[in-house]
Amino acid sequence: LIRANGKAGNVGRVMQLLKLRGEHKFPPRKKEFVFAIQSILSNGTKVKSSLDRVYLNEDEKSRIDNPTRWLDEILINMRERDFQITTVLANQMLNAYTCTGRTGRAEHFFYKMK
Repeated sequence: LIRANGKAGNVGRVMQLLKLRGEHKFPPRKKEFVFAIQSILSNGTKVKSSLDRVYLNEDEKSRIDNPTRWLDEILINMRERDFQITTVLANQMLNAYTCTGRTGRAEHFFYKMK
């Protein structure tokens, strides 16, 4: 389920599945975190198809406004399950942060002056 939802870009569902695996004391695996990061990338990617015109309105599709919340949740899940982050995973997380386009609202909060 994590793989399918990760490739489809269902970020919230992947995070729920990671939390569920942690609650049931499943051992952490690198692949589940890779698919969690992939879900962020997949959600940020705009895919056009003929079905978009039939089933999905442009305004109705949920997009990630700022990936920081989801990346933090992945790191917290890793910490709770005693999984040590690797360089490869850290690089993928940085890639997800930089590749996901931010909206004007996210830019405002990112560059907010105190």
